[in-house]
Amino acid sequence: MHSEMLLHSVKADLHEKQEQIHQLKRVLHEIRQIKHDFSEAQHLIHRPHLNREAWRGTHAERFEDIREGMNKAYQQIKSDQVSGIIESIEGKIHSLEGDVYSIRRQITRIEHEIEKEKHKK
Repeated sequence: MHSEMLLHSVKADLHEKQEQIHQLKRVLHEIRQIKHDFSEAQHLIHRPHLNREAWRGTHAERFEDIREGMNKAYQQIKSDQVSGIIESIEGKIHSLEGDVYSIRRQITRIEHEIEKEKHKK
């Protein structure tokens, strides 16, 4: 009886871990899509294009400096921050998958133990 209760508890834990993996994979997909959309919009920083003949002087230089700063910030967000989040989620998924593997092995052991108990009776 104790083994059956333990089996039920371990199976519930397995289900919870699998659900967490599912949710993390869904979020990971969404974040990757957002990163892609974010990358696709980066070119908008340089719009409208202002050529040197139409746009020059101190204000033009400051404006271009601001654009360049925005471009660098865009790159940092995309490469450092978002990629870091993606790596963190992937690491958590990997960890949970290891837990699932261990739990499945534990379930197999418990099921064998239950079978042994049934044959003893």
